[in-house]
Amino acid sequence: MTFSGYPGHASREVVLIVASLSTCDPSSIFGTFELLKRYQIRCSVISLSAEVFVFKKLCSITSGRHNVVLDSTHFEIILNEHTNPPISGRNAESSVVRMGFPAHEGIDSPSFCLCHQSEIRSPGGRGFFCPQCGARYCSLPVECRICKLTLISAPQLARSLHNLLPLPAFEEIDTTKGTCFACVRQLDDKSFLCKDCKSTFCIDCDVLLHESLQICPGCKSGVK
Repeated sequence: MTFSGYPGHASREVVLIVASLSTCDPSSIFGTFELLKRYQIRCSVISLSAEVFVFKKLCSITSGRHNVVLDSTHFEIILNEHTNPPISGRNAESSVVRMGFPAHEGIDSPSFCLCHQSEIRSPGGRGFFCPQCGARYCSLPVECRICKLTLISAPQLARSLHNLLPLPAFEEIDTTKGTCFACVRQLDDKSFLCKDCKSTFCIDCDVLLHESLQICPGCKSGVK
């Protein structure tokens, strides 16, 4: 029932971390497996002790993964693999999300915003106006309380896309000379090469690009 309110395009997944070698069920466990399959709930099991048939059968029926941990390092690797969302099937539902991109405009007349309804804001401030109904807000992102339109800025939308499509890892290479493409500092003995545009970066810029910006300046500038 916990997953009943989720939309059709959302994936339903349960990851179980178990150490037990047996189960205790008041009814048919295989009937429960079929119910999970019917509601498209993907179940994966990480076993800390040994392979158990009933857990492996659960993963097989629901198209999940069954892993037996070898040591603490292996457990960390397996657990991190489950942080990536599963690939959606071709029959998954999809829907278009309507969004508005309001500009940060100056306010010429007294008004109140929907996030501070009890406060009348004096002229001279700045705010965001819903392009559909004209409601004012102080910050983004937000769902308009009047028309329910999702209001967001282009940079915020781009950052959410970067989380889904992260920048591929650069190749670590040995260097004897040259400068970093981003900060133009002299490269150390170790540097990092973008496989697409062949631009070379220092370790500091490599960390910045992969942990924060999620873009390669060489690729964006058209360098080949």
